[in-house]
Amino acid sequence: MKQNGGILGPYKRTEHSESIFREYLHNADKIVPLRSGSYGMVFKVSLPDEPVESKYSQIRPDEHYGEPVKQIVIKICIVQTDDKERYKIPFTKSKDLTAISPNEFQNEINIQTDIYLKTVKYLQPICPAIVYANIFYGDKIHSITQDICDKIPSTSEIKTYLRSLADIIVSDRSLNLNIGILGMEIISDAFPLYTYNPKEQSEEINMGRYIVLKLALETGYNHNDFHMGNIMIENDSFYFSGLSRRPIIVDFGRASKIPAHIMSIIKEQVETDNYMEALSYLCHPDTAHKSINRSNYNWICNPNEFGKTVMMQNNIQIKRLFELRETAIDNNVRVMRRLHDQNPGKYPLLPVSNAIKTRLYNGIIGGGKRNNKKTRKMNHTRKLKTNRRRI
Repeated sequence: MKQNGGILGPYKRTEHSESIFREYLHNADKIVPLRSGSYGMVFKVSLPDEPVESKYSQIRPDEHYGEPVKQIVIKICIVQTDDKERYKIPFTKSKDLTAISPNEFQNEINIQTDIYLKTVKYLQPICPAIVYANIFYGDKIHSITQDICDKIPSTSEIKTYLRSLADIIVSDRSLNLNIGILGMEIISDAFPLYTYNPKEQSEEINMGRYIVLKLALETGYNHNDFHMGNIMIENDSFYFSGLSRRPIIVDFGRASKIPAHIMSIIKEQVETDNYMEALSYLCHPDTAHKSINRSNYNWICNPNEFGKTVMMQNNIQIKRLFELRETAIDNNVRVMRRLHDQNPGKYPLLPVSNAIKTRLYNGIIGGGKRNNKKTRKMNHTRKLKTNRRRI
């Protein structure tokens, strides 16, 4: 069975979360390279078919809630700890792997965590769950990369590259480079939005528009990098009533908060069903990332490019998606209530409260001891209430 939804893991401090993550890598039967970009390499980690304990469990609004997670993905990037020009290490003949700062690494994780928490109340968040994130320094670099390389097929060139990368970073500390590891739930049985034909599959394209707008409305964030490779269309019959697909949005490296005056305009446009016009304000100079070129994002930034007839059709489709989502939520609430009545200890009621979400999630990088008395008291209370937390 394919997995979708979120990931549930034990409530642990950061060092214990690392132990659980390393155990997952150790138990994996293979780690396969998926893709590589300018800022990182992405791998799929799979547990074997035979019974192997997984401390990560699925979160989804049906009877499969709580089943073990058999696959995750990990992203490996270079983290540069000084303020010099970003270091680039040749990856292929035509591509370099570019370092990012610790703040950039941590901000992306924290933003994704924030977005996840704000959209998980019906157990169908609009972005992947973070399993584990940390920056590895010194000798720990060889340790974590070796754990990963041990499970990468020997024929893979990336295996050799990753080992060489670790050697370079560890041997020359003057480079001020380290390794960042980000583990996430996998988006299974899905295809990137760019694989769909806008003329023949307009519903899928409008699902992409819907999720970018949903992100803004529910979280106040502008994704700022909404090319079609950052939106996945997953086979899922629970998100929209009567449809068998749903959109997932990924990669929050450029995400930022939308100014209040722009957010107000977006909401006004949505209230009058002008969804395409609402989307165009995400490209407004007051909110858009400085690198955004409107012409590169016509499908979001320039609604008039399509003509009035197509624009009206898109508005109608997007409105229908919002309506089908509301119907699906009602259906999922009823399903989880029935399951909860049968087994209150296993299945939660929807929507999950903020208190429950806080106890279920531990994705933000960092952790460790806190000196604040209020925080210590709050953490003590959480430990008494639950021994599981969302990761």
